[in-house]
Amino acid sequence: MSVREIVNRYQFDLMHQDRRELTPHAFFDFLWDATFNDSLLTCWVEAMVAARTDPVLKQQVQITDAAAIAAMKSIGVECASGSGFVATPDHISDIVELTVYLLRGMKVQDCLNANSEERKRLFQIWKCLIVECPSK
Repeated sequence: MSVREIVNRYQFDLMHQDRRELTPHAFFDFLWDATFNDSLLTCWVEAMVAARTDPVLKQQVQITDAAAIAAMKSIGVECASGSGFVATPDHISDIVELTVYLLRGMKVQDCLNANSEERKRLFQIWKCLIVECPSK
């Protein structure tokens, strides 16, 4: 399956999800699934590494990455605002971006230490900190 096919599938899933069901917890679970249950992020990390020495690829990676993060921020703000999550849209956007960076780091760490239970436990702590203490 190509990266484009994986991205299209995730976009389809998000676009057709009942927005009432897309709670902050469900959104974090979606991000987890997109990170660890497919090859999308592995391919993306490899593209980012290759872009370090290829100016044309770097420009495309930057554009694609900015668009992907903007889309995730928008969805995060939408699902948080519909669920009673108490935070400003800017704060929610920052949380989503930090979560994406956290998951990327976990994916890279997965290459060295494939302890999925520990990784999942740490992400659950992050998710609980964010969802249960949004204004702190």
